[in-house]
Amino acid sequence: MVRIYDATSMVALPVLTGARGLALTDALLAQARSERERLEDEGGEWPEFLERARLRLEAAAMGLEDALSPQPEGDSGKRQEADVALDHAWRNLENWAAGVLLQPDDVAPELPKLRALYDHLFANGLSFLALSFPEEYAESKVRLGFIHDEGYEAVVEALGGAWFLKALDEAHGRYGEVLELSSATSVPAEARVRDRLYEVRSQLRWWVVKVVAWRDPDEAGSDALSEALLRPLVEWENPRSSSSGT
Repeated sequence: MVRIYDATSMVALPVLTGARGLALTDALLAQARSERERLEDEGGEWPEFLERARLRLEAAAMGLEDALSPQPEGDSGKRQEADVALDHAWRNLENWAAGVLLQPDDVAPELPKLRALYDHLFANGLSFLALSFPEEYAESKVRLGFIHDEGYEAVVEALGGAWFLKALDEAHGRYGEVLELSSATSVPAEARVRDRLYEVRSQLRWWVVKVVAWRDPDEAGSDALSEALLRPLVEWENPRSSSSGT
């Protein structure tokens, strides 16, 4: 069996949620600042390798804090404007299709396909436009995906509805941007916190490794300083329902 010695395998951390991880990291950073100031006041020298580790931990903490901060919901006026525009775009497409479908199917070979599309999109009318902002966006995205993925875009264009579909695509895109729901412009909050917490845990382990490595029996005061720097971690307590983990 191959033995691996690295920060992940050597350092056991308590179970940390995003908020607890930030609280623990802030406590360790505050302790580091205090001990650095004390050491420098006494004429000692704060090691460069510890400073590099401290800066990495500080950067990770800032990233986690940003992920945990409430995300701006955007300007309510812009949301309302985008919602109205999307509603109008869907109503315009529905009205256009309903008008075209007043013609008998034998007028154009695309009419039966348009009828099938209409029945699929508007089986329940336009009731989805009354849903909440995120739910309406999701329903709109599914319907537009069906049009484009199933080849109905060519049907709409052949019957003269290209302008209505183009306006709908643009209104939907704008709606997603304003709501910050487009996959291209946002990441779910849970994923942001998870990624930032992973980085915090990684830097916490490296901080412990660096601090412990500084202990030297030939270096007066190194044991005491190492213990002081890690005191917030040693004394950290999770809620009773939690257990220790790596």
